Amino acid sequence: MAFDLGNTNDPGLMAFISQLVEDSSLSPAEDEVARAALDQGIDALSTEDRGRLESSVIEPYLGDCEACGTTPAWEQVLMVYDTGLCATCFDKLEGADTLGVRPEWMPLVTTPDEDEDAPEPVPAPL
Repeated sequence: MAFDLGNTNDPGLMAFISQLVEDSSLSPAEDEVARAALDQGIDALSTEDRGRLESSVIEPYLGDCEACGTTPAWEQVLMVYDTGLCATCFDKLEGADTLGVRPEWMPLVTTPDEDEDAPEPVPAPL
């Protein structure tokens, strides 16, 4: 997936990188380049380190919402990575669940905490 970081000083991008560091979800080498980006700024990284930041730290978490296809803002990237849904679609799903209905267009989302004896979910066609 080719992507453009856009504004490398975007507070949302920096918060996203910071969250990855705080969550300890990076390898030692990835953590090192992420911390350098946070400390020095992305534009101050060497070409090699910036490439590693983009390909190993940021890019693996990027994806579009599985329900509506939108590309999330940096603030929602981890939510889409974790659930497959942007905040809007997740909220719609939450509302539908409280009513006991699920729109056909909405994929079935399960969490790792759900009962292991539950039947395998079958996603709705997109």
